[in-house]
Amino acid sequence: MEPENQEEKNLLTAEQMLERNIVPVKAEYLVRKAPAHKREQSQPAGAAEPAGAAPEAATEGAAPGTANDKGRDKEKEQTKSKSRKQMRKDVRAGRPPELCTNFALGRCTFGDGCRFSHDLAAYLRSKPADLPGACPWAALGVPCPYGVTCRYARKHTADDEQHRLLRETVPAPPEEPAAGEGAEPSAPASGGSPSGDADGGGSGGGLPSGPLPLPAPSSIEKETNFMSKETQTQLWKNRYDFSVADEILKNMGLRISFKHQPKPMPGGARRVCKSLGVDVTCGEMALATEPPAGGGGWGSGGWGGGAVGQGQASEWALLKRHPCEDLFGVQVCGGFPDALARCGQLISESVSVDFMDINMGCPIDLVCDKSAGSALLRQPRRIEQIVRATSAALGETPLTFKTRKGFNDGEDVAHTFLHKAGEWGAAAVTLHGRTRQQRYSKLADWEYVKSCAGACSAAGLQLLGNGDVFSFTDWNEHMGESGNGLASLMIGRGALIKPWIFTEIKEQRHWDISASERLDLYRSFCSAGLEHWGSDGRGVETTRRFLLEWLSFTCRYVPVGLLEVLPQRMNHRPPTFVGRSDLETLLGSDDPQDWIRISEMLLGPPPAPLSFAPKHKSSAYGPPGAASELDMARG
Repeated sequence: MEPENQEEKNLLTAEQMLERNIVPVKAEYLVRKAPAHKREQSQPAGAAEPAGAAPEAATEGAAPGTANDKGRDKEKEQTKSKSRKQMRKDVRAGRPPELCTNFALGRCTFGDGCRFSHDLAAYLRSKPADLPGACPWAALGVPCPYGVTCRYARKHTADDEQHRLLRETVPAPPEEPAAGEGAEPSAPASGGSPSGDADGGGSGGGLPSGPLPLPAPSSIEKETNFMSKETQTQLWKNRYDFSVADEILKNMGLRISFKHQPKPMPGGARRVCKSLGVDVTCGEMALATEPPAGGGGWGSGGWGGGAVGQGQASEWALLKRHPCEDLFGVQVCGGFPDALARCGQLISESVSVDFMDINMGCPIDLVCDKSAGSALLRQPRRIEQIVRATSAALGETPLTFKTRKGFNDGEDVAHTFLHKAGEWGAAAVTLHGRTRQQRYSKLADWEYVKSCAGACSAAGLQLLGNGDVFSFTDWNEHMGESGNGLASLMIGRGALIKPWIFTEIKEQRHWDISASERLDLYRSFCSAGLEHWGSDGRGVETTRRFLLEWLSFTCRYVPVGLLEVLPQRMNHRPPTFVGRSDLETLLGSDDPQDWIRISEMLLGPPPAPLSFAPKHKSSAYGPPGAASELDMARG
């Protein structure tokens, strides 16, 4: 049967979508694309085209990889960098006067010399309205450490002069409406849903009329792995005793050449994953070494202890562990055995971890240009030195490392040394089935991963596979076909996009999770964020920033009930679609303004108009019309 109109002609079948690396969404949920002549009249220049529609002649141009493309890519990167800087500047400009927290708690010792405001009345007049719900600390009967700066300050029961001034200066908020009540929600920027607020097969969830109260914690468990003041002072003054690591390096015949220079200097998503069934968690990558401000190398001849080894607070924050993380490791990155051995000794003596992982697969230029990350694949001998030195310095703490199959396409090298890593001191290795040149494009080469797993298994070493695991069927396929060669799988981007993948694996099912259930995960994330970063204005906005970064991943998920073919593949680009409810449509939007809108549902409006540019924009989707099979990945 011929299509009745031009709109139907422009829609692709499920088979055509798969051929073009597009997620095959059912036709009734796709956003129809108007004919070109109408679209040019109504659509602003530069507006995004729906991915589920057939390509038009207007999209044709210079071939990928030409000079024009490279110039545009560079221009995009510069624009992105500027937009992020402008975003931070706008947020700072829109903030109310920053009140001295110590003054608010009655213990500031700087007096008139304090760089923060001591004008409590002015601060309270400009302070945004309190958020709905209860203060995480006050709900447990614990004194809130943020006092009147807390975004739930009116819920506090303290009867001192500051809280009296708070009650007199700031009017009481109106009675909070129940979730879902109040004014009619407006449609999301990405388009309305034909099903309105209907549950639509369990997708559930109309848009709330105002900020939702976050779940109150049943208890607040303190994180561990904080850096003690004594350790920090010793690191800053270059007085930490690294004799254990230095003796190991000396016995290995490695040169120790550190030029120390004093340098003054969260795991909310992991907690969500723990609630959904993940067994082992690993912290974000921390830098073991860092170049000096004036240039120079890392490690030998550069900054010996580097970021972690010099007590840099921002890097030590990445080592923090929540009590719910019962099997937890820290991940560090560096390019030289001397610096990593010292870092290993410091971690074994100062923090509580179940293992330390070295990232030898990071593909970003900043890391590789300093001989770390994937750059180590060009020097397998140095990998051996790093593993031997660091594992010895760690003592009883197991050492693992993650790497890729090679640096350049067509130059796979991991199989030449991985099976020897157990002899060097590694307890396990993780192999990502891509080269550094591929980064996250094309498909992971699981045949290569499984061949390395067999060799490692024969040598008595555990190997974990990594790359494109996005469903329980992916897990079953890789683990089943490996013939017990693989010890387990590591899941990275798949868990960021859909953290309930761990539930799917354990329960062996595709979970058609509802929109309201997904919103509850964000509420849990924000609740954990306020515990971690604080319930004052700064803590709320920091939580918002990390929530927006996470939403830039989760928006790539397409609900199971909307798919023509299961499961969704990591390298398939989601088309523009409408969900089974307004909330489901909003959660699937790739418009940053819609992500900000979601954040307002949970954290209230930001203190100033906010624009957002994500740090990580996916480049992992296959090219339109590509075969997207392993043969192409090997080409």
